[in-house]
Amino acid sequence: WDWGSGKWTMLEAKPQFQPAPHQIGLSTWMRERLRVIGTDEELLRQIWDLWEGPKPEAPPTLHLGPSASGAAVLADGKTIERVIEQHRGLLGIEMEVYGVFEAASEAATPRPQAFALKSVVDFADAMKGDETQAYAAYVSASILRHFAERFLFVPASS
Repeated sequence: WDWGSGKWTMLEAKPQFQPAPHQIGLSTWMRERLRVIGTDEELLRQIWDLWEGPKPEAPPTLHLGPSASGAAVLADGKTIERVIEQHRGLLGIEMEVYGVFEAASEAATPRPQAFALKSVVDFADAMKGDETQAYAAYVSASILRHFAERFLFVPASS
C-alpha cells in the first residue's frame, strides 16, 4: 500500500496524519508458488553457496507479506514507526512496488499478475550502507529466475 495516502489535519495545534491505505494483494496463484520457492531449502542454500563475494552467515530466507511504498526515502525512526502502525504484519518499506501493483490492477485484458521480490539491505536507520547491494540483487534475481523456470516457462515438446 501507499503509506503516504491519507489526510494531514491539525489536532490540538499539531499536525496529525490520518492514513487511508489502499492495499493491493498478491493473487492466490502467485502467493502459493512463491511459498513453494520459499520452502525450498536446497535452492536457497544453492543460491547462497554460489555467491563468491561477501555474504551473510546463513542462506537467504523468503518471507511473504505486506510492504508499504512511499515517495520518500525514510531515514528517521518516527516516520518508520508511523508506517509500521498502519499494519501489524508489515515486512518492508520501499518506494516502487505499490506503483507496479496499481499499474497491473488497472491494466486491460490480459491483466498481468504483479509481484515483487526484494532483498533486505538495510533497516532505514543510521547504519544504512551499500555493502550488501550486490549480494541482495543477486539473491532476488536468482529467486526470480528459479520461479520463472519452475512455474512460467513451458518446455518445448520434442
